[in-house]
Amino acid sequence: MTEIKELQKFVDSATKQIEMLSTVQMAIVEYLGKESHKFRNTVIASVLAKDEFRNDFSKYINTNDDVPDAVKLEMMELNELVDKAKKMLKEDDAELDK
Repeated sequence: MTEIKELQKFVDSATKQIEMLSTVQMAIVEYLGKESHKFRNTVIASVLAKDEFRNDFSKYINTNDDVPDAVKLEMMELNELVDKAKKMLKEDDAELDK
């Protein structure tokens, strides 16, 4: 039982630290994003470059009635571009392997 309590204590502490870092990061991104469109676009591109994040975000906006259709369409187009780019990279890799 002691090991489980210690593990729970560690998880709780780590969760609090992650929440604090997230809060600081969001403040930084919000402030710098208002100051620089290039910075904001770089942050967004970096996050959406990760398949898991992009897929989760796509699911979120597609199931949220508050998200404008234009945003949903833009995200669909982005996903199509990413899929096309991945396909092209796989084809290029296959050519190089010959």
